[in-house]
Amino acid sequence: MKGPDMEIMLKEGPFTLLRLDQEDESLLLLGDRIIVPAGACQEIIRILHLPHQGLTKTKQAARQLYFWPGMNAAIKNAVTSCQACQKFMPSQQPEPLHQIQVGGPMEMVSADLFDWAGQSWLVLVDSYSGYLIASRLFSINTDIDFCPGGRMEREKFRYRKQEQSESRARPLPILEPGTNVLVQNPITKLWDTSSKIISILDSSRSYVISDGEKTFRWNRKFIRPQNPPIRLGEIIAVEVLQCPASEKSTRLFPRLSKKKSVSFHI
Repeated sequence: MKGPDMEIMLKEGPFTLLRLDQEDESLLLLGDRIIVPAGACQEIIRILHLPHQGLTKTKQAARQLYFWPGMNAAIKNAVTSCQACQKFMPSQQPEPLHQIQVGGPMEMVSADLFDWAGQSWLVLVDSYSGYLIASRLFSINTDIDFCPGGRMEREKFRYRKQEQSESRARPLPILEPGTNVLVQNPITKLWDTSSKIISILDSSRSYVISDGEKTFRWNRKFIRPQNPPIRLGEIIAVEVLQCPASEKSTRLFPRLSKKKSVSFHI
C-alpha cells in the first residue's frame, strides 16, 4: 500500500507506519488494514452501515480495511440498535410443541377413523394409559373431492411442511414484564409496532402487551425485544473505555511508542 505520496517510515512485525505527503501526517497499518484512531471510528461505522446489510456483512467489510480495539463489539452495538434494521428483520423460528401432562385416565383422549377389512372404525386412545377403544361405524357421510389425487398431494405437502417446521423449532428466551418489544405485522411481516410487555401467560408462550392505548395478547413468535437507538459517539466512547490499547500498543510496537506525537488520518 505504497504510493508516490507515501513513504514507509517504520516497519516492525505486522505494523507499518507510512508518512503522507504532509510532513506531520502519518498512517498506521496492521497488515493491509488501516488502524483507525478513536476520533474516526464513529464515521467509519456510519459509512459501513449505510447499505443496512446486516451484522455479518458489515463486519466483513470492516475487517477487509480497518482495525481498532473493540471494533467487532462496536459494530454489533451499532447494527443491533439500528431502528431500520430491526424493522426489516426476518421472522422468528417456531417454538417446539409443549408436552401436555395428563393427571389421570380418560382426562384426555385422541380419536381417529380408519378402515380395516373393508369396514370403517372409530378408535379412541386414552392419553394417560394408552388404552384403546374401537367401535365399528356402519356408514360414513363425507364429501368427496373432484380430484382425490390432488387431496393426497396437499396432505403430503402439509405433512412435509410440518415436519420441516418441527425440525427447526427452538425455544425463544422468556421476556420479562416491562420489556420494550417490537410486534410483527402478520400481513407485511415488518416489525413496525412498538409495545411493552404487561404480563406472561401460558408458560411464556403468550404475552399481554400494550402499545400505550390498547392491550393485546400475542404469541411469543411474533414479538421480539426492541433495542433502543444508540448514538455512535456513545458506542465508541464505551468501547474505548473498555478496550484501552496504550499498554498493548507499547508492548507490540515499542519503537513507535517512543515518538512524542503521531497523528493518524484517513
